[in-house]
Amino acid sequence: MDSPSRYMRHILLRPIGEQGQRAISGGTAVVLGLGGLGSAVANLLCRAGVGTLRMVDRDIVETHNLQRQTLYDEQDVARRRPKALAAAERLARVNAGVNLEPLVQEVNESTVRRMIEGATVVVDGMDNFQARSVINRACVEMGIPWVHAACVGTYGTVHTVLPGETACYECLLPDAKNKNASFTADTVGILGPLANLIGCYEAVEAIKVLTGRREDVLTKVLWLDAWTNQIMFYDAARNPSCPVCGEA
Repeated sequence: MDSPSRYMRHILLRPIGEQGQRAISGGTAVVLGLGGLGSAVANLLCRAGVGTLRMVDRDIVETHNLQRQTLYDEQDVARRRPKALAAAERLARVNAGVNLEPLVQEVNESTVRRMIEGATVVVDGMDNFQARSVINRACVEMGIPWVHAACVGTYGTVHTVLPGETACYECLLPDAKNKNASFTADTVGILGPLANLIGCYEAVEAIKVLTGRREDVLTKVLWLDAWTNQIMFYDAARNPSCPVCGEA
């Protein structure tokens, strides 16, 4: 761990303390997708001092990303920088004590297990049902906690999956891999600050897992509308017949 003074604001927090900060510094977080959600999460976990930060995205930085994706700038657009490399370049200047592992790859069934191998926690920054289903199955089968989230328009959701303990993504959205979303940021837009707001919730959940505070994770589904200031929590019960995490 770096000099304790760097993380003193965390160490002073009762839920974290020095032991928790050491756990963060010894942990590995994998962020899959570096768009609005993932770039916010990667930034915050790097600043929190996570030991290894593996960041995965296949895309390059485009102009429309700059409205909400805080790790990138116009130079990245002009250079057609892959998001993973641009993020690593920026974050290396933020915290030299973090081991950054950028991967310019697609998240799919043939790549995901290698991407998340050795992870303490996996964080979802993807924008489609199919990718989340792939991540969910891999994390459940490998016993790795993961935080998933989504945001579009002015609202977003967050939920944390603890394999074998809480409802998984398939429990919440059966057959999600076959769903096609017509309501996306490309079709209806997205409030710029929303991605960062939901990303902050994801980062907090990841820190809970990294520090071993599993009893404090968000096992319900958090839903919020940033424009109307509505916040709701929905129960998330495990499905005993779930094809991913069920008992059968």
